[in-house]
Amino acid sequence: MENIKLINKRLTKLYGSVIVGKDRFGGIFKQGDLSRRPTFRLVWSETEYEKRYGTYNVFYGNLFVRTETGTLEMKKYPYVKDRYILERLVHMPNPELPESNAGHYEGVFVFQDKHGNYLKPIWKAIEYACQRLLNAQVAPKNAEMLAGEERDAKDKETAEFLDYLNQDAPAFQGALADREAISMAGLDGTRKNGQ
Repeated sequence: MENIKLINKRLTKLYGSVIVGKDRFGGIFKQGDLSRRPTFRLVWSETEYEKRYGTYNVFYGNLFVRTETGTLEMKKYPYVKDRYILERLVHMPNPELPESNAGHYEGVFVFQDKHGNYLKPIWKAIEYACQRLLNAQVAPKNAEMLAGEERDAKDKETAEFLDYLNQDAPAFQGALADREAISMAGLDGTRKNGQ
């Protein structure tokens, strides 16, 4: 397995770091209030904690004591056990995270397979994930693509209509047979055969 410190150094070197302030109240930053934080980092799920604002039930053993509203420090990933997680620095304030005004990290990839088994973090996978996150762009649709989609939609609609017509008893025909509908054929004032 690659050295985690080396991976984090490589992440900072390739994808950079951001200078963020710690002042949550919109004041002027002082010299000591700024820090440099990497854009991406690899962390162990069991060591990550965050301060989260909410309403919590307080227990003494199994005995419920009270409900409190406030900020608590808690495990960041209580649902992920013993796994490495690739995180990305996000600059979007979250009212549940009081310290998020200066940016906070969100998990973007858990190193486990589709069955939940541990995967060793390897540089190739980390680099691929970072590149996909940074360069995720939807290709613009050109006229040919739009025409193809429109043609496919028409073909589907035509196929559905033909299937409808080829049924043993289409809905309207079945309603006539069950006397749940009436036919107005010939009641428009015209007569057949000149009569």
